[in-house]
Amino acid sequence: MAVQGSMLGVLSYLIRPMFDTVFAEKREDALILLGLAVLTVFVIRGLSGFIQRVMMAAVGQRIKFDLQRDLVRRILGLDKKFFEDNPAGDIIQRVNNDIGSIEGVWQGLFAPGVRDLIAIISLLVVALSIDVTWTLIVVAGIPLLTMPVLILQQVIRRYSLRAAKAHAQIIVRLEELLHNIREIKLYRAEKSQEHQFVSTADIVKRTSVRIEAAIASVPFLVDVVAGVGFLGLLMVAGSDVINGEKTLGHFMSFFTAIVLLFDPAKRIGNLFSGWQNLKVSLERVFAIFQSMPSILDPESPVKFEAEHTKLNVEFDRVHLTLGGQEVIRGLSFAADAGQVTAIVGPSGAGKTSVFNLLARIIDPDVGTIRIGGHDISKIRIAELRALIAFVAQDSGIFDESIRNNVMFGNSNADEAEFNQAVEVARVKEFAQREKEGFDASCGARGEYLSGGQKQRVAIARALLRNSPILLLDEPTSALDLESEKLVQEAVFALAKNRTVIVIAHRLSTVQTADKIIFLQGGKRVEEGNHKTLMAKNGHYASLYRIQFKEDAED
Repeated sequence: MAVQGSMLGVLSYLIRPMFDTVFAEKREDALILLGLAVLTVFVIRGLSGFIQRVMMAAVGQRIKFDLQRDLVRRILGLDKKFFEDNPAGDIIQRVNNDIGSIEGVWQGLFAPGVRDLIAIISLLVVALSIDVTWTLIVVAGIPLLTMPVLILQQVIRRYSLRAAKAHAQIIVRLEELLHNIREIKLYRAEKSQEHQFVSTADIVKRTSVRIEAAIASVPFLVDVVAGVGFLGLLMVAGSDVINGEKTLGHFMSFFTAIVLLFDPAKRIGNLFSGWQNLKVSLERVFAIFQSMPSILDPESPVKFEAEHTKLNVEFDRVHLTLGGQEVIRGLSFAADAGQVTAIVGPSGAGKTSVFNLLARIIDPDVGTIRIGGHDISKIRIAELRALIAFVAQDSGIFDESIRNNVMFGNSNADEAEFNQAVEVARVKEFAQREKEGFDASCGARGEYLSGGQKQRVAIARALLRNSPILLLDEPTSALDLESEKLVQEAVFALAKNRTVIVIAHRLSTVQTADKIIFLQGGKRVEEGNHKTLMAKNGHYASLYRIQFKEDAED
């Protein structure tokens, strides 16, 4: 960059002997030497520009890679609250677009900035060596640019922030459109969704134009000041040349240096404006780096033994508030190892919150949760979650093969363990119908699989994990009755070596559970097995009769 920038100064310096020696004295021998010198300047300038551009590209890509890796690592380490406060589209915007903008620091700001700054210095040295007065006349108007440029930078920053938010909203909206395309078509909502998307895109369009207008104002102001400077230069320098105080070579060399100076000066002005635009991206990225998880490892964690075979789970007077509403109220219950404990109740009773609390996705306001007699807040988070396998209603299928989605539960499992898991969860029966077998792709979000197939893959994944605690949140909600019965039998057969906790709306899933806990309003209102609760003729019995009446009518 230093070599490339300084070549402009050398080029302007060579203008003087061109006029005073070659043209004035008509020396052909000097013409050849001067031509070779000019050629050398251009070759050196071109070669140094090539080298620095390749180097800056390598640096920029490496920094982009490092930032994306570190940012994704930080995002994966943050807890549930961060993802509630930041939509997925906004996070994608920061990881992809904002970091892509930061990459431009090297090729778009740093490299040309250093190169142009050195060029300006070298050209000013040439100009000052010819005549100090002429130089002062040309640059006298530059201080007048300071205030307008500072004002424009603030304008650019304000609009850049607005544009970045609008860009993130576009990604959020687009993600929702693609994810909910079936509902949009069924409800014939294409026009309304298009209108919402276009409204956001229009903000980006108008804001981007304003940013460009503000950026373009800087070189406009530089040109105005340059014009005034050249007018003054012609008046003073022209008189000096006419009076014989300076030669034509002096004037042409000085004039060339100043002409060459103003282009890098304008680019430097643009860089200051571009920095404001880039600063918004930097702040959005580093806001994530500054985010800290609220769920942290204990300072003095307890140590578990290497083997975790049978671990009881106990909730002791647990309270939890979410969004200003208390969703768990003094909940106490125990789930014994080797048994199936079912948690049932109406929607909003706090059933899923029980699982989130147990895995420390969230922490309770008050109360204690124990596994194997140990307070889970005293266990390392990674070690705690290694004790738990989980199957949710939303199966969490990745755009990978069936095998990889099952092995997600335990990447170290051998082929025998894999085959047992897919056999028990009845994944094998539909995978064998595929041409690629277990290597068949599941598609984005599992779109190539039916709801029941996705659920069976998720169950196989949990079984392969072989953890002492198995949490099932509506594990058979997407299965037909025959598959539900087979999977249910498999799960209950595995319970002898695990602590199994099941959340279910369909009470047919939990009739054979060892213990059923009925939640209402975040409280335990009933507990017992199916037979005992039916005999009580309370909440559970009432819900059971309603469901089976509906089933019978169906």
